[in-house]
Amino acid sequence: MPYGLTEQLDPLESTSTTVTKVVEDLILWPAAYLVVIARYADGYPANLRYVPYEDVLTPNFEGGPYQVGEQEIPARDMIVVPAHWPGLIETGGRAIRTALVLEAAVSRIASTDLPTGIIYDDGPDLDPDKVSELLSSWEQGRRRRTTGYLNRRFRYERESWNSEELVLVPSRDHQVAEIARLMNVPTRYLNAPTNSSLTYSTVEGQRRDLVDTTLRPYLVAIEQRLTLGDVTPRGHRVRFALDDFLRSDTAARFDAYTKALAAGFLTLEEVRRLENLPTLSGVPRQ
Repeated sequence: MPYGLTEQLDPLESTSTTVTKVVEDLILWPAAYLVVIARYADGYPANLRYVPYEDVLTPNFEGGPYQVGEQEIPARDMIVVPAHWPGLIETGGRAIRTALVLEAAVSRIASTDLPTGIIYDDGPDLDPDKVSELLSSWEQGRRRRTTGYLNRRFRYERESWNSEELVLVPSRDHQVAEIARLMNVPTRYLNAPTNSSLTYSTVEGQRRDLVDTTLRPYLVAIEQRLTLGDVTPRGHRVRFALDDFLRSDTAARFDAYTKALAAGFLTLEEVRRLENLPTLSGVPRQ
């Protein structure tokens, strides 16, 4: 096969793209699906393709085929990755609906012209035509002069609109924070206000916190499913390589390498490999 399973799941897209789609489904739904599109001679999957959760009709009996659109997929060719929870759609349905209602409200406000002021009439009510004439005269006068005049019968009050209230900022921030809480995501990653006093002195610490508190259940779900015997031969394990994501700053890494070389449990070649550097010809092995 042109691509190995661990090198590229789907020959039509990068593995990071496929994994991102799988994680998105594990966030929203109780499972994610991958279909075997090619196998090695020994029967193990050579390539997998992501299938949206919404497109899959699960069988109503054990071992039956899955329905994906108009196509039937044998159960042995459908890799089901179960999530650790029912999914955000079920668990956070109310929070999502509220967030959508707030966004719709902001859209309506943005498309509506708000009055800059109101003229109050302390006399008898005017008929609609007179009201329209009065307002037109007032607006035309403001285009010619910034100062206006009204007699004792009328009074003008300028409206003061709070832009934060108009776009419902506190309510929308609350909903973003609520969704972040449901997903166990630190609110700072969603640009939502946070009352947390927990701080990290390094980017590495922040990223490790994100992996440990948020990403770990999704990573474990994918790792464990792809390690099962119908996907990976016995004796092999699938694991995410997080070294680049969690790598510390240059000074801290070089200090660790220095100690590792001095202790003898890393060689210079291994250090260069960790730094994605080519092997130096003529460098003696340590």
